[in-house]
Amino acid sequence: MGRAAFRRFLDLQAGKLGKSSHTLRRWIGDSRVLERAVPNEAARHALLSVTKNGEGIISAIGGRLSARFAAAIQLYPGPPRGTPAEDCRDWAQEVVSVADHYVSVEDAPNYWQVQTAKAKFSEVFRRALSEGPQRILRQGKDGVVMIAEEQYNQLVGKSHQPTSLVKFFRQSPLVGVDLDLERDRTAARDIDL
Repeated sequence: MGRAAFRRFLDLQAGKLGKSSHTLRRWIGDSRVLERAVPNEAARHALLSVTKNGEGIISAIGGRLSARFAAAIQLYPGPPRGTPAEDCRDWAQEVVSVADHYVSVEDAPNYWQVQTAKAKFSEVFRRALSEGPQRILRQGKDGVVMIAEEQYNQLVGKSHQPTSLVKFFRQSPLVGVDLDLERDRTAARDIDL
């Protein structure tokens, strides 16, 4: 299929889906990036099902894995072809768990001086969302790190805390366990004081 024919095909498919052909090209590029990182089709499918349709796997800039998933897949390489679907799902859950807790200040792609960070705040903000933590230094020493809110919530554990005591007890693994809560009615013992 030639380029012009492929472009017409994309435009036709985009119209059917209600998306732009640019969006379809981006999806195709993202799927190729994921295919190179995880060659096993069952493992890719498991990873997409464990995440919200692949949310966060590809960098917001596009064309590469996000830093957190790249680190997780490097730590846990994809299972070989022929691995059972259940094992692929376990692998995917492990990768997502590692990626969810990935916040590496040492791997922050850029150091920004305070003055530059002020002048280019939008870019620093965008990079914190797409590339990971951004260090901001004052006179090359004292510094702060800008991270995405999702990473911050995972770091402080807010995402795993129930919003109320009722929800906490309803989500408890002990729900439905039959506990013996009978009080011992025998007389109390005498104590000499």
